[in-house]
Amino acid sequence: MADLQGYYSRHDPNSGYIDVKFLANKGLQSAELNEMQAIARDQARGIGDALISDGDVISGCECLVSESDVSLAGGKVYIQGHVYTVGSGELQVATTGTVRVGVWLTLTTVTHLEDPTLVDPAVGTRNYQEPGAARLKATIAWGLETDIVEGGDFYPVHTIIDGVLLVKAPPPQLDSVNTALARYDREANGSYVVDGMRTTVVDASGGKQIFSVSDGKAHIDGFELELPSALRLLVDDNPALATINSEPHRFSPDEESGTSMTISLNNTPVAQIKVIDITREETVDITHGGYSGALDALPNNAVLSLIEVSQSGTTFVEGTDYKLTGDQVDWSPGGSEPAPGSTYQVTYQFRVHVNADSSDESGFVVSDVVPDTLVMVDYDWKLPRVDAITIDREGNLKRIDGLSHARAAVPPDVPVDQLTLAYVEQNWMVAGVPKVTDVGIRVVPMDDLQTMRDSIIDLYGLIAIERLRNDANAQEPAAKHGIFVDPFIDDDMRDQGLAQNAAIVGRELVLPVGVSVADAGMDTSIPWTLEFDREPVLEQKSRTGSMKINPYQAFEPLPARVRLRPSVDRWSISQTQWTSAATRTITSGWGTRWRTSSSTSVQSLGTTSRTISTLRSRSVTFEVNGFGDGELLDELRFDGAVITPDGVTVHDGGRVTGSFTVPSGLPTGSKQVEFIGAGGSYGETTYTGSGTISIQRLRRVTTVRRVGWTPWTPPPIPTPRRRVRVDPLAQTFTLNEGRHIAGVDLMFVVKGTTQVRVQIRETNVGIPNQVVLAEGEITADVVSLTDPTRIEWEPVWLEQDREYAFVVMSDDPIHEIATAQLGKFDSSAQRWITAQPYQVGVLLSSSNASTWTAHQDQDLWFSLLGAKFSQASRVIDLGSITASQTSDLLALAGVENTAPDTDITLVLSDQSGEVARIQGEQPINFPTRLDGDYDLTAELHGDDWHSPVLYPGVQTILGDLDETATYITRAIPAGTNVRVSVTYEANTPGQSNVTVQCQQPDDSFLAVPFIGSTPVGDGFEESRNVLENFTGDTTRVRLTLSGNPVDRPRVRNLKVVITDV
Repeated sequence: MADLQGYYSRHDPNSGYIDVKFLANKGLQSAELNEMQAIARDQARGIGDALISDGDVISGCECLVSESDVSLAGGKVYIQGHVYTVGSGELQVATTGTVRVGVWLTLTTVTHLEDPTLVDPAVGTRNYQEPGAARLKATIAWGLETDIVEGGDFYPVHTIIDGVLLVKAPPPQLDSVNTALARYDREANGSYVVDGMRTTVVDASGGKQIFSVSDGKAHIDGFELELPSALRLLVDDNPALATINSEPHRFSPDEESGTSMTISLNNTPVAQIKVIDITREETVDITHGGYSGALDALPNNAVLSLIEVSQSGTTFVEGTDYKLTGDQVDWSPGGSEPAPGSTYQVTYQFRVHVNADSSDESGFVVSDVVPDTLVMVDYDWKLPRVDAITIDREGNLKRIDGLSHARAAVPPDVPVDQLTLAYVEQNWMVAGVPKVTDVGIRVVPMDDLQTMRDSIIDLYGLIAIERLRNDANAQEPAAKHGIFVDPFIDDDMRDQGLAQNAAIVGRELVLPVGVSVADAGMDTSIPWTLEFDREPVLEQKSRTGSMKINPYQAFEPLPARVRLRPSVDRWSISQTQWTSAATRTITSGWGTRWRTSSSTSVQSLGTTSRTISTLRSRSVTFEVNGFGDGELLDELRFDGAVITPDGVTVHDGGRVTGSFTVPSGLPTGSKQVEFIGAGGSYGETTYTGSGTISIQRLRRVTTVRRVGWTPWTPPPIPTPRRRVRVDPLAQTFTLNEGRHIAGVDLMFVVKGTTQVRVQIRETNVGIPNQVVLAEGEITADVVSLTDPTRIEWEPVWLEQDREYAFVVMSDDPIHEIATAQLGKFDSSAQRWITAQPYQVGVLLSSSNASTWTAHQDQDLWFSLLGAKFSQASRVIDLGSITASQTSDLLALAGVENTAPDTDITLVLSDQSGEVARIQGEQPINFPTRLDGDYDLTAELHGDDWHSPVLYPGVQTILGDLDETATYITRAIPAGTNVRVSVTYEANTPGQSNVTVQCQQPDDSFLAVPFIGSTPVGDGFEESRNVLENFTGDTTRVRLTLSGNPVDRPRVRNLKVVITDV
């Protein structure tokens, strides 16, 4: 307004004036009226900016994209404390790249010269028709960021990427209340679909796949995402290829052609046929050599045999007259032979590589092959794969590729910030489309829950009726003597008093697998990532003053730092007499990914079958840093119980090492391990043993250190020690995108004499909590007073738009670090600090690391360091494992994929090369047993800013398949001269077999003859065995399963009925 003559305003937002007080007998100033408006405008803007951001949509403003045409509806948009109304609009945009669509706001001053109506309309007054106050006019219209509007300011509203509208999340995002609500939703419910968002395949031809996700709504990572219209995802076909060498097929010509055969290959779809090796027969004229006994060369190599050698009606005898030597007719035997230089005929067979007459993805046609000979084929085929279609909170769709495998393909691990919408089973058939299965977790409305509850009540009624009907049938002596059924849900229906070992897995009776645990890569307590350098990702380098790290002067020593090796154990001991629990863990495919103890109830017996998992007893080494120099370890507690360590050694500098044995019999889970020094020093960490360990828990296992502690003296006198006082500073921050954070630079102003520790912590409503994600420590001798001082730690993944804090602590009252304060002068930059130095975070101080004081106008001088990964891949040697008659393998690895493009694959190999490629939690069944030493490596893949994380404690579960197993039913009522009918569904591939026997009165078992079988689908056949004229009060049925690692029998739905003959 400086160019408007006669306009005055002294308003300064930093003056502290919040109201204008008009006084009697004082003249009214035009400046006061202007200042009153400015104060009201600043107050409204302050409230608005705390809740929403410039460019946020208040209502309307829908955007519809159709190729290059963009239609925009009218609505209301928030900008600088005002809500502006914008009309509808039409724009043309590029279909590639990123386009920002928003509003252009232009402010102009209007006087009575531009608008004649701005004169006094009060008729009859002295000021009638005289000019009055000017007006500030706002003009707002839709436009693109690339437009040029003189005097206008652009505020983005929508973003279009490659012709697809990026969903704009509703404001606000950084408000502490909404962040707390998002945390509650995320931790209580995870990510889920509210409505819609169904995935379908639009097209899968031409080497491309197009998926469509319907409109709908979801909550992802705690934030709501709404799709006003369907989204499309275009990806390329990228199958992994496997090479098959020398696949044999016996040639039998088709009846129609008589000379050609269509060969269907064992593995499809075929990507490329490399070699077709056949046996062909030809008759050729050969000119005999110039002397008797010569060798005459044949025109082809790889000759297999000579069928006939003749000349002018004379047929020569092989072995007497000639023989085959290499690829030549050898006349050295000395019998009859053609005259030198004469021509004779030879019919012979030879191996030759040929091209297919025609081929497709399932096989090929070949002709002119000797009947009943082998056709050997080398080819590449496309391995099946299960991919995941995911969406993030910004509305970005991705296809995350799974691990290709011939028979055990598993879906990929999905990062926590992605919501899985569907699994795509890739078969790569040209004529087909991939199978899409919606797997998104969906909200269940209360009316659906009520319907389900009513259905369950009805189901119980139907079961009760069926039981009564079965009881009536069993109690009718004229018809049936006994009925027994076992759907193989659990082990409750078998006779638990008789020795038997067949396992029940997934409602099927199978051969059991004995397991042993092999640890790999257990000599470290630091997670593995790609190789990296550190670079600044967030900085606040203004400096106007300083603050002591220990302003409230807490002098008690910092808690000691503890590392355990190993700190996790993913294999637990199941307390049960059956092998089903272990077999279920090592043989389940991707349909049963999580492994914990299970509980099932059999209501008809009134008993409960439960598998109880306990910690495995094992040796663990420890290293404690931070005790007093020469201080002894006084006490070691595991899960609250005092245990005796072994080989405790006290080193210089307050370092203590040793080992302990994990007590047996404790339930699985995370256990607190406490180390108490003779002089009062204290440190703690956690040891986790469980069949299932979440990534969040893994992340904390090696880093969590509770700052406060309350040790206790065992009964009878429980006198808790006083709480350790730690006096830290903290700076909150929020990242615009997820990054691996690996350190921080701080500017020290005054240096003390003891160590300084920095921790990354989570926050609750802007306040650091007790969950420590990472920490680093430096000694006083590395502190610099002239240059920034760097504190480093191993990279830890921090999510975008989630508030964290780094906490600086020391037990030294001298250390002092630089800060910047609003309104003060920065002498290094020679400027006044006129705005909050770092607006997203705030500086906090505390005397106990629990209750915090916020310094709203101050921030620390800091440079937060992220990991920039120098290589896109890394191979980590995890050591070797020794296999003995191993038929099955399961790798248990803590893997965190921080982005869709990150991946970790475990590779098992021997001297001959790769044996298996495994993703974490993927069971592998080997066709032949493994024996000897095998190397285990991990392949990490990522990009410049994203790396997968492999946590310490990789374990391999080695399985030894029993080739024979039995199952015995409970006692079944029988009678005199009765018929025993046993029916079951079985899949018995190859050499596997199932035999049926029933128990006689002398406890011996008698074979039940096989009558016949009927196919029921999925490779299963319903088999029926019947024994006539059996006599006994009761009997039991025994099934004996036999097989090998390649051919594994499976049995389901056993039914035994005993009737009169």
